Amino acid sequence: MRAAWPAVVLALAAASCRGGRSDPPGVSDLRLRHARLQARFAAALQHNAAATEVLGREGQVIVSLPTRLLEACFQEVAQRYLDSVTVDLSTVRAVAHGEVHKRTLLGRLRAGYWRAEFTMERLRGMLEARRPRVRTAGNAIHFDLPVHAREARGAVTVRFLWDGSGVAQLLCRDFELSQSLEGRVRPGEHRVEGMFELAAEPERIVARPRFPRREFALKIDLTPESWAAVERALRSQDQLFRCGIPLKPEKVLAQLHALAERGISVKLPDSIFRTVQMPTGAQPEVAIDGRRVALSVRTRTLWVASRSVWSSMSVHVLRVVETPAD
Repeated sequence: MRAAWPAVVLALAAASCRGGRSDPPGVSDLRLRHARLQARFAAALQHNAAATEVLGREGQVIVSLPTRLLEACFQEVAQRYLDSVTVDLSTVRAVAHGEVHKRTLLGRLRAGYWRAEFTMERLRGMLEARRPRVRTAGNAIHFDLPVHAREARGAVTVRFLWDGSGVAQLLCRDFELSQSLEGRVRPGEHRVEGMFELAAEPERIVARPRFPRREFALKIDLTPESWAAVERALRSQDQLFRCGIPLKPEKVLAQLHALAERGISVKLPDSIFRTVQMPTGAQPEVAIDGRRVALSVRTRTLWVASRSVWSSMSVHVLRVVETPAD
């Protein structure tokens, strides 16, 4: 395809520059050779359906890139998107709740309602991308991007609410536990899936990100000292006329550990995924037969085949300027 570009430039320039002037020596022979090559090329096209389709597109210049080259470029782009990204988890919450039932002489009765909550106060998660898996399908480049969450420490508020009901309320007062403790984001592996949609614009090819599945759960935890503080606060309620009968501290701790294990849902912001622009338009200037010819090159169409990405461009002569003689 590289050979097509000089041929197009010369053909366009010649059409605009000839203006009644006689051809320089040797040009007639070149015209005959060009005609023979054009006839051979037309004969070869009859046996190549793919080439016939490509050359049937609008535009005067056709450019082709191997899909593996484009995929390699976007592997780098996607990996840089999430390279050392900081996620602010402030005010993000993880919540769990449920009911406690007890067997009595009157049958199984509701003893009360509990609610556990982790609130991130000053905690930030650090993400870094691994090398993604990439594949081209249609006019899109699809990604499966592994993301590693680094360990990070900060402040976490732990709240636990008990709301007794019925007869149990006589023996177990309502209470609420709230403590600000040291927590951490646990290291782990996650995945982000999406694609870039390719489209042609007059002066560029654009790749617009489409990453609908960019939400995942970061697992959190408390330090051993913080878990011990929570346990002490719960055991202070484990006595008669508090919550020692219907609500056991070990069960509450199990619920809190399960909540931390489940993690907090984090959705990556739209600002991380940006449109990629690849300029293709140009206004080259060439010198032909003592004249300077300014050309305009604009992208017309873009399409992806099994092994190649194709782009057609239109070429127009903007102006022809005589070169002053020395």
